Amino acid sequence: MPPRIGENFSVGGMISIFNGNNGAAQRRVLVTQVGRELLLGLRGPNYQNFVRTLERARGVIDLEMPVEWNLKRIAKAEGLPVQELTVVVLDRERNNEVIAQIRDVGARIKLISAGDVAAALEAALETRYGIHCMMGSGGATEGVLAACAIKTIGGDMQAKLHFRDDKEREMAVKEGQKPNKVLCLDDLCSGNDIFFAATGITSGELLKGVRYEDVYAFTQSMVLRSASGTMRIVDAYHPIDNLRAKGLLPEQVAVR
Repeated sequence: MPPRIGENFSVGGMISIFNGNNGAAQRRVLVTQVGRELLLGLRGPNYQNFVRTLERARGVIDLEMPVEWNLKRIAKAEGLPVQELTVVVLDRERNNEVIAQIRDVGARIKLISAGDVAAALEAALETRYGIHCMMGSGGATEGVLAACAIKTIGGDMQAKLHFRDDKEREMAVKEGQKPNKVLCLDDLCSGNDIFFAATGITSGELLKGVRYEDVYAFTQSMVLRSASGTMRIVDAYHPIDNLRAKGLLPEQVAVR
């Protein structure tokens, strides 16, 4: 039975990060909560190679297979020619080979400068954003967080740790990780009772950013819950007087 309001809720894992760190990318606060299960702990490696896709293509991807093979399988699951797929990729030099392979197949590419988690959500919510999958290499912590979000809405993901040097590989082995193992969705997020929330700081394609008006501050959040499969977009209006009384306005908060 899922916990009811007022009951104690055992939290197995929680991550809170800022995702998107430059002027071109939206900045968000991202939080996930997993009841009575654990997230994959990654302290050593900073990056993962991955492929993420939406619910209709669940179970058809294989990270060990070539890009062309995966895209053709996703296209078949989608009922589309491969040329009509749109693949989002983080615009980094380490992803140049993946980008070239996608172009050879003829699929469309959307390059992003930052925001791994947002792009993963776009790939899992194809009906809203027109993205069919995400490929390439991105942040390991963001990968675990993205897995939580993808699992709540029925998408699919595979990943493999990407090491920049032998030191990162050795650290992963000490943590009990298997460097060459393909990590499936349940490896990254083993829980079945998952909450995911993201609140926009600056405006972007996924969410609107914080806006201050004369009498209120506006925020927009996305809330996902695995038990019900619901996605909620929450527009909140916070009275300025209340924020001022608590010292929460930007001019009242000391920057450390």
